[in-house]
Amino acid sequence: MKPVKECIPCQRKRAMLITKNLSEEKKKELTKRINVLFSNLDMNRCTIDIANERNRIIKEIAGKDALMDDLREDSMKAAEKISPNLEQDLEKIKDEEERFCKALRIALAGNVIEFGTTNHVVKIGEIEKRVHETIKQEPAIDDSRMVYEIVQAYNHSNRILYLVDNAAEIAFDRLFIKELVKHAIVVIAALSEPDQDDACVENLKRFGIDKIPNCEIITKGKYIGAYFPNTTKQFKVEFEKADLIISKGMGNYESLSEYSDKIINKVVFMLKLKCGPVADSFSDFFNIGNKLEVGANVIKFASKN
Repeated sequence: MKPVKECIPCQRKRAMLITKNLSEEKKKELTKRINVLFSNLDMNRCTIDIANERNRIIKEIAGKDALMDDLREDSMKAAEKISPNLEQDLEKIKDEEERFCKALRIALAGNVIEFGTTNHVVKIGEIEKRVHETIKQEPAIDDSRMVYEIVQAYNHSNRILYLVDNAAEIAFDRLFIKELVKHAIVVIAALSEPDQDDACVENLKRFGIDKIPNCEIITKGKYIGAYFPNTTKQFKVEFEKADLIISKGMGNYESLSEYSDKIINKVVFMLKLKCGPVADSFSDFFNIGNKLEVGANVIKFASKN
């Protein structure tokens, strides 16, 4: 996805959120460097590549002070309180397809948890309410039955690559992953180290993903999204080997929409459209006549039609 003018103030806002605890001196230095980045911005670059350069600048100046540890930790604690009841509800569903699709919807609902987006504000105390609202909300695009049909035809030699997004939503991804591993090997790709509120390998282990049978964990690198020049060799290999790829969140969509030849008939996008530029890009990429609105939830298999 290429940036539009609305992306610049949003990227600046995220920078300020990440560095809210910096000294005034460091904030001035950061503002100067960020201004240089955006004053010379190449609008043909991928939005996620730009965000990663911004984050590199932030880390150079702020170091560990750039980590969103407070929001990451508080949001994970909130998710840990919500997910057990959702898991109990899932276990009561006897029909396999219904349970699969409900688990998918729960994983999608976790994508409501994100901090720093201009048109999407979530407070820690509202997470439970927002997750339950999202589970009940009908997706604007819902290919969940198609995803079930694809996956239920697999045997345990098939491979599914699962690209997680934000740290707290792993609590909800876990419930969907437990359904997926009944049909295939599931490879979970996360960051090698914390960045923004995105999920890293350490967070996966906290939620017990490493204890799920038929589940493997890899690192996609230290940069957010899935922009290939910034990913590991192992990630690229797994991407090619995968029979199906589950892509969570806007950052992964923004990255993978750069590679239309690699994603058709292979990638399922699961995300809440939290801003106008992404909603417009998603609508245009998939030739959706009535453009999707900000706040819409989508489960979209990237098919050729």
